[in-house]
Order: sequence, then structure tokens, then C-alpha cells
Amino acid sequence: MIRKLLFWLVTTNFLITVGITEAQQSAKFPRIGILELASPAASASQFKAFQQGLHELGYVEGKT
Repeated sequence: MIRKLLFWLVTTNFLITVGITEAQQSAKFPRIGILELASPAASASQFKAFQQGLHELGYVEGKT
């Protein structure tokens, strides 16, 4: 009985939280992620070139 009640409370909480989160998003921005195997220091020059390429395409970090 308690397990069922706990399950429904957690499920309800999740659904309410998802609804609130989706309601707060006013604009959708493209998100770009990078997965690297090397340390950030080792690939700093490649990352800088990647940022420069995005900038040349019109992307502005934090805005578009």
C-alpha cells in the first residue's frame, strides 16, 4: 500500500515538474555539445577553431 502511494506521489510530482518546465521555455535555441576524449588543455586550439567557425556562421555564444 505504501509503495503504491509512494509510486503515485513520485509520478505525479514528475509530471507536474515536467509541465511547469515546458511552460517556462519561451524560445528554443539550438544547442551544440562537444564530447572530447582529450583534456580541455590539450584540445584548446581545436576548440577555439570550432568556436571561430560557429562565429563565422553567425552563431553568438549565449544568444543564438
